[in-house]
Amino acid sequence: MLDKMNELDSLFTSKNSEDVLEFYSRFNTVDDLLNYSRNRTYNKPRIFEKDGDKDVVAVIPTRDHNGEFAKSFCDIFKGFHIIMAESGNDPYFNYTKNTNLAVEKAVSYDPKWIIVSNDDMYGIDDPAVLRQGLLRLDNGKIDNVWISPEPEHHHCRNVYLVRKRAALGALRKLQGGYLQKRQKILDRFGVDYFLMYSPSKPYYFPFVKYLKTFLNTEDFFVLSGKYTHSLHSSGKEVYDEIYINANEDNWLSLNLGTERSSYIDFKIGSKIGSSYGLTESAEARRIIGTIFFDQMLKKSRLVKT
Repeated sequence: MLDKMNELDSLFTSKNSEDVLEFYSRFNTVDDLLNYSRNRTYNKPRIFEKDGDKDVVAVIPTRDHNGEFAKSFCDIFKGFHIIMAESGNDPYFNYTKNTNLAVEKAVSYDPKWIIVSNDDMYGIDDPAVLRQGLLRLDNGKIDNVWISPEPEHHHCRNVYLVRKRAALGALRKLQGGYLQKRQKILDRFGVDYFLMYSPSKPYYFPFVKYLKTFLNTEDFFVLSGKYTHSLHSSGKEVYDEIYINANEDNWLSLNLGTERSSYIDFKIGSKIGSSYGLTESAEARRIIGTIFFDQMLKKSRLVKT
């Protein structure tokens, strides 16, 4: 059993996209994939902290707490209490588990607000603007705070939930290559729902049905300390740890909604993909997140199936 898991891990973490695509052929059902995800290799990260004011705590997952990205983030948010979950050489760079562990540590300080961020950010506005804006809000009535949407960055942007039409398979076959291979995997696991990150385009109308638009947290957002404490008190986490570096933010955002949300005009930049990568093999690893998102959506009441 251990040898089989090691083989699956080796395929999934390969830098060769063909190996990652081969990984999916080793499973017959979504439940098989879910079992793999629940039992996959996990190196518990080390927690490092930069002491600061604990009314607003910032948490980041990072490969190296002394690395370029983490140091830059700490410089930007100097004066804030910062918690870093360092994954080291963990091949998964396990974003959900690492972030949840850092958030759990943050909750222990009873902060008013918790910033959840990637480490590969760069400064635009003075973080004092964010702190002042947050401390003017009632963290008992607001669960999450969106910041200024930036088209070139990955936070607070619109995501489009769609359902595939039968003609999508014909489009992917015409496109060929990786897109066709990806679609075959999604079809094999019965995926009907997925997400699009660009505005709706007329030529997609025959291939997908647009269901709803929602704001996505992605690489930088803020949670109320009271809301996060209530999650932990009920045995829940911020991120569902079934996800492996794909779609955990979409699932969180879809469930957060807008009823108990607020907005602050604060801008920060993102070096998109610097921590995890934008290679074809990284994209192939994200397929598992699409499969899980579809499965969980069908079990929820968020859409009519």
